[in-house]
Amino acid sequence: MLNGKVYLVHSPSLVQAVMRSKDISFDPLFLRFGQNVGGLSDKQMEIFKDPDVLKQFTDIIHSSLTANALESMIASGVVEVKTRLNGIPAGPGIEIPHVFKWVREVASKAAMRGLFGEKNVLDNADLEDLWYGHGGSIVPQTFRPCY
Repeated sequence: MLNGKVYLVHSPSLVQAVMRSKDISFDPLFLRFGQNVGGLSDKQMEIFKDPDVLKQFTDIIHSSLTANALESMIASGVVEVKTRLNGIPAGPGIEIPHVFKWVREVASKAAMRGLFGEKNVLDNADLEDLWYGHGGSIVPQTFRPCY
C-alpha cells in the first residue's frame, strides 16, 4: 500500500470498534483479493469496482457467515468427508501414494460441497487447476507442499 495507511489492531474490543466504524473501508482489500487471488480480468474488475456490486458482494458474504449458514456448510462438508472415509476398504492397512494430494482433494471437495451443496458443479473439477490455475498460482505459496 503505497498511498494508504495500515493499522494492526490486536485488542478484541478495538477490533469490534473498527468493524463498526464508517470511516474505515475494507473495499480496497476486497478489490485486491478479487484481482490477485480470484484472478479477475480487468473487465470483471471494472464490474466489481461498482459500489453497488461490491455492497451486494459483502452482503452475501455477511449472510453466509451467520451461525445457521455456517452450521449448514460444516454439516455438508462433514458428509463429504464421511463419504470419502467410508469408501476406504476395511483391512490391515491402506496405502496412499500422495497423502498431501489426497487430503487436499478430500478437504477441497468437502469445502466445495459445504459452500455449494449437493448440486455443486465444481465437485468433479480438476483440483490442480483450482489450486494452481492455468499456468499461474491462485493459491498463496504458504499452502503449497514443501516436498
